[in-house]
Amino acid sequence: MTSLLDSFSELMTGDLVGELGRDARIGGAQAQRGLQVVAPLVLSSLARKSESISGRDSIMDLLARVDLTATQGGPLPPGRILSGVLGPGANTISKAVGGRLGFDAKPLLYASAAALLGLIGKAARDGKLNSADIAASLQQQHRDSMAHAPEDVRAVVAEASLLSDRAEDLKARFTDGEWRTIRLAPKAVTLYVVTAAPSGSRAMTKEMNVAAQAIRVLVKTALPTSLVDVAFGAAEGDVELFGAGGLDAASSRSAMLACVREAATAVKAKSPVDYTSFGDTLTSLAQKVAEASKEGGFLGIGGSLVSEDEERAVAEIASTVW
Repeated sequence: MTSLLDSFSELMTGDLVGELGRDARIGGAQAQRGLQVVAPLVLSSLARKSESISGRDSIMDLLARVDLTATQGGPLPPGRILSGVLGPGANTISKAVGGRLGFDAKPLLYASAAALLGLIGKAARDGKLNSADIAASLQQQHRDSMAHAPEDVRAVVAEASLLSDRAEDLKARFTDGEWRTIRLAPKAVTLYVVTAAPSGSRAMTKEMNVAAQAIRVLVKTALPTSLVDVAFGAAEGDVELFGAGGLDAASSRSAMLACVREAATAVKAKSPVDYTSFGDTLTSLAQKVAEASKEGGFLGIGGSLVSEDEERAVAEIASTVW
């Protein structure tokens, strides 16, 4: 496999770098410098992932999905790409890199991940490479890139690796079922409040949008590698949080509340240090969704009071969590 970072640099034309800079609300020079940092980070994450059989399988699955969407539909959502490459610590890593660079690094991380996956997929098809071949190449290319990388780049990669390990350790405390229930809890909370006083499809869409935005705001202030940061950090474009699957408005309200209860129980038992922030996030979300449904108001500004049914739903969420 030819050098991925060299091929990546060739892909990043001036126009494309300028476009990425506009997405990140920075200039082209800053975007170019940012790409020189985040591309080696993405390569490092893929190389680390390739060290295990399950990681190799994950990379092959991701390559297949990227290839499928490129030929039959639009690109995978940024949240799916980043979590697929960076793991459960994707949001934490993104915030840390952004702190070092001085701007939102997520657009550059997504662009780098998508581009490198495309290059890997092409090389695999052209060279008829299997997962072991890809893993060996990724690991060697990572070692070569770090041997010649500037100190600041090595520092970013080292920090990302540490944050990734912490996020993986946090997720590993829970079974797959528990983790999915925890990640589904914000949707369960939202649906429980929304269905307490149904007000039509347009109002429901508004309330779900408010919930998604509220989660993003709450995650932005969450502590790095906290449960809220790790579990809810990839809210954008995530099927489990606000898309199809698991629960919908037709689900029983008892099932919605049971999801919240099971999630809170698991967090309290297996990550008690996160229990308070997790509970606060869910109860805050419930209140914001209730306020969003005010007639003529938005997030509690103007409009009629929250209905009694919605107040009761918020209280029931709180009592279930605590």
